[in-house]
Amino acid sequence: MVHTKTRKRKLVDRLYDLGLSISYDWVLAISTELGDKICHYYKMEKAVCPPELKVGLFTTAAVYNIDHNPSSTRAND
Repeated sequence: MVHTKTRKRKLVDRLYDLGLSISYDWVLAISTELGDKICHYYKMEKAVCPPELKVGLFTTAAVYNIDHNPSSTRAND
């Protein structure tokens, strides 16, 4: 949660040093793995559709950011 809110490596690593968090490198590895898995899911489904959408629920629009590169400033890659 600290990484999500601040993106500060020093803060996450300091909390890790105090035994209150996992390391920053581990946070990035988890984030990358989750992003890769959801991209694999979309490729299998052949559609970009968030799994949270409910069957039978009328949806006019859905927006979902699948760019999982935390250093990206644009979602073009």
